[in-house]
Amino acid sequence: MSFTFTTSNSFDQAGPIGGGAIAPGWYQAIVTEATETQSKASGKPMIDMTLQVAVSRTRTIDVRHCCLVLTTAAAWKIEQFLAATGKLFAKGEEITISAQEVEGKRLWVQLYNEPDRDEPEKLYARVDAFLRKENIPHPGAMTAEELEEYGLTARGVKRKLSEQLALNAEVHRRQEQTRQNIERVHANKPLPIPHEDDDDIPF
Repeated sequence: MSFTFTTSNSFDQAGPIGGGAIAPGWYQAIVTEATETQSKASGKPMIDMTLQVAVSRTRTIDVRHCCLVLTTAAAWKIEQFLAATGKLFAKGEEITISAQEVEGKRLWVQLYNEPDRDEPEKLYARVDAFLRKENIPHPGAMTAEELEEYGLTARGVKRKLSEQLALNAEVHRRQEQTRQNIERVHANKPLPIPHEDDDDIPF
């Protein structure tokens, strides 16, 4: 299985991907395993990777289930990954990617720790972004000032998680409200007064 897409040349932040806890910072990694599979949640095709991350001269950890979803909507993340491995491509170029091609690739990743959803006292490493070497401030762990700047202190991470859960709940409320409004229109019933904070939720 392979996936072909047209590049947009946008290198945005990647979504969180899990591994063992680590000091937040910028680290070298290698793709030690890549398997073509399907997402259990969405059924969409993806490449499931294991990254071996060098946290020191003598220690490595494995970051498992680092996934590239093979869809046009997720192409930005594939671009970010390929650029981090040193691949050069122009905007609008068609590129084909497969698990066989990404296995063995070396790159830099930005890592931080995130609390487990069920047991917040447990921290796990996440990949925040795939990076080209020239884009990292310095190798290794972040300084205290950088942690604050990136919002990656334990307090900051928990706040981010709390904010995301609240946002998810509000998005669900908006979706349910839309469904109910459609039913009211079909039944010729008046619509409710809009929620005062509805414009604050990004879509």
